[in-house]
Amino acid sequence: MNKLILKVVLILFIAGVPIMLLVSKYNIPNEPVTEFTNYNPVPEVSQERLDDWRNLAWKNGKLAQERGEKIETLERQIAETKANNARFHTNSHVQTARAKTKQIKTNKPGVEQWRPLVKKYFLAQHVDDALIVMSGESGGDPNAKNPNSSASGLFQHLARYWPNRSASAGWAGASIFDPEANIAVAAWLSKGGANWNHWQIKPR
Repeated sequence: MNKLILKVVLILFIAGVPIMLLVSKYNIPNEPVTEFTNYNPVPEVSQERLDDWRNLAWKNGKLAQERGEKIETLERQIAETKANNARFHTNSHVQTARAKTKQIKTNKPGVEQWRPLVKKYFLAQHVDDALIVMSGESGGDPNAKNPNSSASGLFQHLARYWPNRSASAGWAGASIFDPEANIAVAAWLSKGGANWNHWQIKPR
């Protein structure tokens, strides 16, 4: 029994010598390696802190999105306002040009003197139209007479229709050459200046 134990010890001793030689020759460490080249340690951050950062990043992203949407809305409103202003100025210029054109058309000797009576009987928005028709029909002469027909007066009413039309307009018995009667009947017949189908001259 003692011989057996002695043999085992001898074998272990003989086997241990080469192992020790390898360790000493190649500098193999006896303890586990704890340091590595280019190794960065993991930051010690709690999950709660990570969640806080994540929520903050989400809020900032949401805020940036909302601000971006507000900026886009403002830019769109500015563009629409500029477009509306441009249309307004354009329409104003067009209306001014039309008004000047109407004034030129009515700027005949004798036409403008009848503006007060025309305002009295015609709708306000059709006063200039009525003066344009008058200008083309008679030039503002209450005694104008068409040599080729019975058309007479400021608005050149036809004599054969005058009795009935003047009566319907409330001017029964008035002369076709009466300036006020002629204007009043024209206003009645044209529905205040909205319908010029009975005249060859049209305001537009």
